[in-house]
Amino acid sequence: PYETMAAWCKALEETGCFGYTYMQLGMPSDDFARAHPDWMLFNDAAEVDRRGPGYEKKANKHNHHQPYVTYDYTDKGYSEHFVKTWSDIRKAGVRGVKVDYPATAWRPEGGFDDRHASTNSAYRRAFELLREAMGKDGYIDERNLGESGRPCLDVTAGVVDTQRTWGDDNAFVPEMVSRSGLRWYKNRTVFNYYSDTKAVHGLPPEKLHSLVTLNFLTSGRLDLATSYSLFTPEITRIVSRSYPHYREAVSARPLDAFTGVRDPQVYELELTPDWRQLTFYNTGAERSVISTALSGDRTGNAIGLDPAASYHAYEFWTDTYLGKLEGTARLGWELDSGHCAMISLRKAVPHPQVLSTDRHLLQGWVDLADVKWDEADGTLGGTARVIGGEPFRIVIACNGEDLAGIEVDAGKSTITPHPAGGDLRTLCLENPESREIRWKVRSAGKP
Repeated sequence: PYETMAAWCKALEETGCFGYTYMQLGMPSDDFARAHPDWMLFNDAAEVDRRGPGYEKKANKHNHHQPYVTYDYTDKGYSEHFVKTWSDIRKAGVRGVKVDYPATAWRPEGGFDDRHASTNSAYRRAFELLREAMGKDGYIDERNLGESGRPCLDVTAGVVDTQRTWGDDNAFVPEMVSRSGLRWYKNRTVFNYYSDTKAVHGLPPEKLHSLVTLNFLTSGRLDLATSYSLFTPEITRIVSRSYPHYREAVSARPLDAFTGVRDPQVYELELTPDWRQLTFYNTGAERSVISTALSGDRTGNAIGLDPAASYHAYEFWTDTYLGKLEGTARLGWELDSGHCAMISLRKAVPHPQVLSTDRHLLQGWVDLADVKWDEADGTLGGTARVIGGEPFRIVIACNGEDLAGIEVDAGKSTITPHPAGGDLRTLCLENPESREIRWKVRSAGKP
């Protein structure tokens, strides 16, 4: 045990972590309420010992979401006390806080010291005070509303970092994805959504692929309900394919959201106009083909690509090349119930190009950098963020060039024909330690 919060945070920082704690937004201790009735709603703590119906013989006095006495966040004295207390916690090294039971602070009955306050403004003020204390670089997580008749609202927009969209549940079901996915225009721009902790052990690999992929696309965080002691090498490998997260404020759009489906099954993440990441997710009970059109109206389950262009398609989890598709084509994938596919679509160009990697779900977006073709030199090159002891494979379409020579600034490298044949090649990089490796593959026609 650590004697102080500062000592605990220091120990965490030495391991590369940071302190994260927990609070309940509207449930004062009985002793605190009795000592400061003027800081409670209506300046009254007289009902602190009141018992709710059915709680006469229980340890708890009332429903956890419905305290009879709660804080007044519009009270000047309490506001000052709150900010000072949480500022001290932040100075000790705590950088994040989970705000639980927020419904307890959404008070339609009023009782605020500020006579101009509304239920919503007083609720938002609680989070504004916490933000003042935690600073701009603090992490504030708002657990979902929706309890005890409280509405699910966005009144904390611009104040909190993450917002939970589901109750306590470590399972993974399609509606969890839909709740965040259908808010795609706000996810990663207004909030990072998430659907509570997830158990990643005891799942078939294909189901874990879906959990990791869809959570990555529609959420900003993965809370684990699985202890690291239960992580097998395979679980570690699968989960690690979603890290690090990409930094851009853009999220995957459900292309079939307006086609009458209960839960969207087609998500498209636009990385560039010529590079899209496409995810198929079978939310139904039976094996079926999930599909979309490459070009056409995006509101009708189409990606909206150039119909006059061609696109290379490569599926991540099965390491499968789907071919060079015309822009007018329709792309589909047959999936069992609960399974998914992650497909990288890149516009075909008249020189060698990267199609995929096996390191990260975005297939080169975060694990490769500075990738470019040098026409004069006849080389395709870039930087790979290689994990120590793990082969890093890059799939390349030669597009008419004969790539043979390799240059790297560290480790071992090979280039071999891809199992799909044609003019595809697989470049493999290996190094004992994790590091960035500069690489080039050279056309056989260049010295």
